[in-house]
Amino acid sequence: FFFSSRRRHTRCSGVSWARRCVQETGRYPRQVLDIFMEKVQLLDSLRKQMNFGLLKYISKDDMALESVEQKSIEYARNWCFLGEKLELTENSADTSEFQFQWSDSLNQEKSLVLSDWRFEQVSILYNLMVTYFLRGNLLMKRQDDVDKKLAIQKFRYAIWCAQEIKVVAKQMQIVMNQQLVDLQADHLSIMISIFQGLGFICMLNIHEKNEANLGVENIASICKEIDKHFSMALELIKVQKRKELSLIHIS
Repeated sequence: FFFSSRRRHTRCSGVSWARRCVQETGRYPRQVLDIFMEKVQLLDSLRKQMNFGLLKYISKDDMALESVEQKSIEYARNWCFLGEKLELTENSADTSEFQFQWSDSLNQEKSLVLSDWRFEQVSILYNLMVTYFLRGNLLMKRQDDVDKKLAIQKFRYAIWCAQEIKVVAKQMQIVMNQQLVDLQADHLSIMISIFQGLGFICMLNIHEKNEANLGVENIASICKEIDKHFSMALELIKVQKRKELSLIHIS
């Protein structure tokens, strides 16, 4: 499935520029600046360890995916702290060296470069969403119900990431940029529907063994939810295709 080939390219110009940016703000006492620099150095170290281009190669290695997941969570947490404090946006002074590039997953020739800390936040959330999906996809194939329940949890986390991306993208108005299909609301809604459908498949696999106790009606209700979410995803895909064709016709 196409999730496994998604890659995001993020790049910070380095610790040296970030240090200058922190020091030149003049808004914080020395001890606070020291905390900032610890965050910057941690982020720099984590960034070197996270290679999202490898996601499609480790998609069947749960230990490797778990490592990416944990590093991504730590990176996102520290990055939000630093980004909110420094307020790095396109309108900030001297942010030209602090850039983040996004290459669209469906067309690598389409990309966008911004000097806004939220763009990096979106990128990390997107990669984390893909990682949750890949882990959930592995776990749901195992026989143990505990693993299937954990898969449901991963799909729920993936849904949360997609919803957060929608909020941040709308704030930045990236959602209106036709260059980035990945961040359009319809595209994210497709993924949310797919994750929901996969979660209900896990639920069905858990409960179908206890059909006698659960009852046929409850099993049928779960099946109905599976059909609803995948049908919704399919309809959104059709809508997206029609939009793409209309844009091609207009151009």
